[in-house]
Formats: sequence, C-alpha cells, structure tokens
Amino acid sequence: MGVRGPRAAPVPPRRCRRGRSARRDRLLHGRRGRRPDSPHLGLPASRAAYVFAHADHDPSMAPDAIARLEEALTAAGLAHTSAVYPDAPHGFTMADTSSYQEAGAERHYRELRDLLDRQLRGDD
Repeated sequence: MGVRGPRAAPVPPRRCRRGRSARRDRLLHGRRGRRPDSPHLGLPASRAAYVFAHADHDPSMAPDAIARLEEALTAAGLAHTSAVYPDAPHGFTMADTSSYQEAGAERHYRELRDLLDRQLRGDD
C-alpha cells in the first residue's frame, strides 16, 4: 500500500478505518518530509489505525524519516505500530521478487491481521 494508505485515510475520515504500509519511501516529501504536500502532514485528519513495516536495509526510509513519521502519528493521536524489521530489504513483503524475506513478510502480515482483528472487534 505504501503511500496510498496515509493519503487516502484522511478523506473521508469516517470511511477509512485502517491503513498499512510496507513501502513508505514516499511518505515524507522533500528533505525528510518538509514539503507542504508531504503525505504524512494529512495524518491529523485521519481516523485510521496504521501498521508500518520498515526494512532496515532500505536506504529510501532513513531512521530520521521513520522518527518523523512516528512523531506525526503520535501527534495525531492515531493508533499505530511502526517497527524496523531486521535484515529486511526494500520490498521484503513481495513474494514474487528477489527482495522477498519470508520472516519479515510473515511478521508484517501477522501485525496487519492483528490490526484488522482489533478493528473488527471495535477495540481501536
């Protein structure tokens, strides 16, 4: 889902209840999210809960960008998980590519399933 979840979730807020991202490299535009059209700036209008899976071997999402994203999620008061997956390359959830990493992909899908279960039960 990458950037589409955080971009879609704010509009309309009552219709989007959850988001996930395993490809976040375009979530922060400009120098680490300082452009006014950066998708993470729309998070305060969102009511979705999020799961972010960051690959530790992905140069497109530096640690300071991850920190800025987490700060934006927390400041918006959104339920979220955001974790750096060890030994995971960019694209680790895509089973049909050479970047696929089974352990990381399965962990991400478990975390996503937990989010969906909580949403369906109304816990979040």
